[in-house]
Amino acid sequence: MLNNKKIFLPSFGKHIAYSIDDIIYLAADNHYTNLYSANTKNEPISISLPLKQIEEITNNSNFFRCNRSYIINLNYVTEFNLRENKIKLNNKFEIPLSDKCKEQFINKLKNISKIAFVNSERGGGNTLIISNIVYLFLHKIFPRTNNRINEVYFRYTHHFSISHICS
Repeated sequence: MLNNKKIFLPSFGKHIAYSIDDIIYLAADNHYTNLYSANTKNEPISISLPLKQIEEITNNSNFFRCNRSYIINLNYVTEFNLRENKIKLNNKFEIPLSDKCKEQFINKLKNISKIAFVNSERGGGNTLIISNIVYLFLHKIFPRTNNRINEVYFRYTHHFSISHICS
């Protein structure tokens, strides 16, 4: 598990420190890996390690291998769609999610955040959005749920209606 806030990764003969919290995702590029950071303005940094070795370094943290080519930082997930197998990071980057990783992805997300289900009539299918803000908002409205709101279904229009609250 990564307990430090920095990770040192090789890049063309030298080792460079990267803040773990700033890494948005890593993408495979043959025997190299491209690192996308919140500080690099969408420009990748080339790392002299294959994605498999970086996966071993980031194992048991908030990083998740969502397919053969990508490792994502779950803290940057802003939206995902299980029907279309897509994960949106930082409201910018769209990363594919493999079918075999879906269940593990949901389970790992449940460990770090609350999940509200959004029913999208316009988009045709269920889009899931990570929303700690919505979770906190619901606890303000329904304080008697004793912090046990497990699932809330929203109708995806210009407003939302609560159809199910587990107490």
